[in-house]
Amino acid sequence: MEVRKSVQKQQPSVSLCVQEGKRLATKPTLFYLMHCGKALYNNLLWKNWSAQCLPLMIVIGNSFSGMRERFVQRVIVGGDV
Repeated sequence: MEVRKSVQKQQPSVSLCVQEGKRLATKPTLFYLMHCGKALYNNLLWKNWSAQCLPLMIVIGNSFSGMRERFVQRVIVGGDV
């Protein structure tokens, strides 16, 4: 896989504690976010939402599609967003 080869060549840093998710990826970075809340993902993506930073991120964590499905279900049922 091309991404794996690129990451291996650059010796990525690993961030397990992501400062409330507000960590900027300035080099290839692995974010391990198993069972973390949606706010942490939102903060991380917001901080890195650029053409320069997104390609440097590898996120291991909850399913984004699962989050989307739960969000849509709450909206349909009329719960808080």
